Amino acid sequence: MNVEHQVLGCILRANKSYGPAREIVTGDDFENPTLGAIFDAIGRHLAAGGRVDAYTLENYFPAWEIRNVGADEPWRWIDAGEYPEAVTEAAMVVRAGALRRRGRDALTTALEDLRDTGREPSQVLQQAAETLTAALTPADKSEDADGSWAPLDVAEIVAGLAAGELQSSVPEIFRRDDGSALFYAGKVNGVHGESGSGKSWTALFAAAQVLAADGVVIYVDMEDSPADLLARLLALGVAPHVITERFRYVQPATVFQSGSRPFLRMAASASLVVIDSTGESLSIEGANPNADEDIAAWFRNVPKCIAKRGPAVLVLDHMPKSSESDLWPIGSQRKRAAIDGAQYLQEVMVPFSRERAGAARLVCAKDRHGTYARAQRVAELHVTPNEGAVDLTLKAPLASSDASAGFQPTAYMEKVSAELSGAAGPLTYRGILERVGGKKEYVRRAVDELIRAGYLSIKRGPRNSMEHTLVKPFYAGEHSAPETARTGSVTVPVPKEGERGTVKLTVPREQWGTVGEQSKVGGIS
Repeated sequence: MNVEHQVLGCILRANKSYGPAREIVTGDDFENPTLGAIFDAIGRHLAAGGRVDAYTLENYFPAWEIRNVGADEPWRWIDAGEYPEAVTEAAMVVRAGALRRRGRDALTTALEDLRDTGREPSQVLQQAAETLTAALTPADKSEDADGSWAPLDVAEIVAGLAAGELQSSVPEIFRRDDGSALFYAGKVNGVHGESGSGKSWTALFAAAQVLAADGVVIYVDMEDSPADLLARLLALGVAPHVITERFRYVQPATVFQSGSRPFLRMAASASLVVIDSTGESLSIEGANPNADEDIAAWFRNVPKCIAKRGPAVLVLDHMPKSSESDLWPIGSQRKRAAIDGAQYLQEVMVPFSRERAGAARLVCAKDRHGTYARAQRVAELHVTPNEGAVDLTLKAPLASSDASAGFQPTAYMEKVSAELSGAAGPLTYRGILERVGGKKEYVRRAVDELIRAGYLSIKRGPRNSMEHTLVKPFYAGEHSAPETARTGSVTVPVPKEGERGTVKLTVPREQWGTVGEQSKVGGIS
């Protein structure tokens, strides 16, 4: 097997494999310079927010100035990179080969100098030793050899954003029944709540969703036993063979750095990593949960280090009994700064267990990327026991429970619906905005409301764009009054002796008469 093909194949299968490979090799380490140029170009493309696979790779070759690569070659690389988690080992082999070649070239040059130049052998050998040392010595990261403080080329990012083909980070993991997700891939996310609020059920439901989509989940458990936790996963309907094949259960007893390399290789192939819980992990690491510097170091060295490999990291945390307005867990100041995805407070709405149905709500404490507002009720977790199993549903909260739900731009919503109905295919937000026109904030709100109500579906498209598809048409006239409003006030003129007066009655809305119709309510006509 060609290990250079294997490295590229791993990356094409799972783009997040590029990070671990880039920590070991650069394009200069590839013996085949064309493959090295492709490796570096893929890195620039991913850094700009793009994605690449065997279908689309050849489309980028002209812009990358890649020639003499057949259209079928990426598929051979895919075959070689069957297991993306092996990218680290393959990259190490590539690196070792590069060092051997450089050492050989240094010695060959020294021998040629000794033969052709007539220089003193000691001088030639000294130069050869220096060349060989430079070739075999890893770059000094302390001098910023990777150029991390140099300005990035943002041209491709700007072009993608301007064209509506590239968007900032959006949640991808743990989806509600309307398709909207809560957790960000490649970021640290959190759920905290009082004991018994169902945090572990939330984490396991997110895991079950990932497993159902053929993803890999790692569960770092420091609070439960394997049997109890896996029993819950089985109760959610996850098949035994799926658990054994793609659910990795870890119960560490030593600090993370002591075993981090194998774990990070495993994390590079995962979609979700759960750490249950923050407090227990801090204890294992010997960190003081009340010391800002210890908490910051833990986030940097454990969850953020894992998230850099690509998975969504979910940390579960506790909070003391407190008022409902307290959106943050114990030791919150540093934790608040360290979350670079989204953090949610989980509150019990109706107490639940395996035998008793109930529900909990997830309230946004922080969303670094602005998908949800602080204090917004983002989702409701409904738990229903079912003959030994447990049915979980993650629902969007009722519009009436959201403080921002008072206004619906129904005219814009109808326009968006009409444009999508007449479109040849899905549209990006920019495509919708161009067709509908008007105020951007109203168009954005209209799109959000249509998604929330189930009129639109969204999915990820090329270059990280989000594509919108019409599920069912929306007509403004049918939504002049909220469906949740079942009663209303009607003022009915009532003649009295010698004067005119009114009486105010509250009646079911479905009993209201139409314009021009004489309604009889409670004997008054």
